[in-house]
Amino acid sequence: MSKWISEQDKARFWIKAKQTDYCWNWEGAVNTRGYGAFNLKDETLAHRIAYQIIYGKIQESLQVLHKCDNPKCINPDHLFTGTHQDNMKDKELKGRSRMLGRASLFYGVSWRNDSKKWRSYVVVNKKMKHLGSHKTEIEAAKHYDFIAYTKYGERLKLNFPSKPLPEPPKDKA
Repeated sequence: MSKWISEQDKARFWIKAKQTDYCWNWEGAVNTRGYGAFNLKDETLAHRIAYQIIYGKIQESLQVLHKCDNPKCINPDHLFTGTHQDNMKDKELKGRSRMLGRASLFYGVSWRNDSKKWRSYVVVNKKMKHLGSHKTEIEAAKHYDFIAYTKYGERLKLNFPSKPLPEPPKDKA
């Protein structure tokens, strides 16, 4: 057990964990990248704090990586340390890297090795929202276009703009 965190802080921390059969999801604040956020001394990332509570201090040059690829997960069994290079290699092996060759050329589309499917997503106000999983890259791109156009209008680029976007209604004075 780590001596740097009090029992009161540990209780305050673990109360924000929702245990499922697999991941322990952080239910407190999250940062703009979707990682759990918890302010404790010099540390703010919840998964790093969880790792330190169970396993002890993290070497300064190391990062805490997720086996499950879930940024909200704080299950210590899903966490391991590695260098930045290890983190990039892990990202590549899990199909989240453009280096792998399975990156999409379409906006709002990515390949997921875990599900072996293409996923469509939008990013609005620096937050990613997954729209669905698809068998083909084209299906995912078309789904992205449909949601991007119907929900967000001209704010997001389209993959297949078939005609000019309609003019917004004019105010009647």
